[in-house]
Amino acid sequence: MSKFTEFYNHVVSDPKFGAAFAKIIEEQKIPAGTPFENFTDENFTALLPLAKEMGLEFTLAEAKAHFSGSELSDDELEAVAGGSKGANQNTAGDNSTQVHCTAIGGESVQITYNN
Repeated sequence: MSKFTEFYNHVVSDPKFGAAFAKIIEEQKIPAGTPFENFTDENFTALLPLAKEMGLEFTLAEAKAHFSGSELSDDELEAVAGGSKGANQNTAGDNSTQVHCTAIGGESVQITYNN
């Protein structure tokens, strides 16, 4: 499993880190629906301090390699169970931000945090 996949899986399963991730998405002004494959180097670099805080450090090269289109082993495919497709961000009128992350298989996760 790639380090980026481990990072992403923790982000969607831990509310604290999910909120931090959502805040970074907002600060980077990443448009709603932007697939991770289209993140800029600056976008990925902005995630690195959070990954370090989580103990799941990855490099910019590792993040980019994750989306390079290279094939995964059967073990890696089983471990990611859907992978990641992208993140959508909506700012709600109640001073909170919601980020919707959709897996390749169609499964989605919503992360909400208060601004």
